[in-house]
Amino acid sequence: MRIEIGTFVTWSSAAGQLLGEVTKIRLDLNAANTIVPWITIKRFDTDTTVTLCGTSEYLEMMKVKVVEMEEEYGLVNSDDEVIGSYTVRI
Repeated sequence: MRIEIGTFVTWSSAAGQLLGEVTKIRLDLNAANTIVPWITIKRFDTDTTVTLCGTSEYLEMMKVKVVEMEEEYGLVNSDDEVIGSYTVRI
């Protein structure tokens, strides 16, 4: 799984299955005094952030998955009549 800044992810927590965007990845020490990646995610539901340990074992335990987001936009003419739409895959 490839996670980078701007990636949309979902993960499991006590609050349920959550969705957010990765905003920061940093290397820092964990409790075992080992340098590991830490992933900061901006949650969509509350606009707060959460930081998860980025080791493969922890990401698997938290059921982290990369998701693709799609936005659909309507095309309107000068009379505000819908004349079509297009989809942007983020």
